[in-house]
Amino acid sequence: LIPRYSYFATAGTTVATELFVTILMMRLIARELASSPSMMRLAKALIAGVLMAIVIYLAPHTLMAGTIASLVYFPTLYILGGFTAEEVRRVLGLRGS
Repeated sequence: LIPRYSYFATAGTTVATELFVTILMMRLIARELASSPSMMRLAKALIAGVLMAIVIYLAPHTLMAGTIASLVYFPTLYILGGFTAEEVRRVLGLRGS
């Protein structure tokens, strides 16, 4: 498949695999946290993702781009209410303070 279709096959296979893993992880997280993702939360994640993409596009292409991306994405998502401190504690298995 890869020699015939080159990087298009590789990209398509990667996207399909990541989509499959994402769906499975969403189901696992929904079961473990006893909640399911809402459309509002997905919209907030999309907004944070778009902002992160803009920053990466404008940033110099260095190894720091991933760090810069996470320093933009996670605080933006937290400010928008995409997740709470309690949810972070639950996912990490920490007790509330």
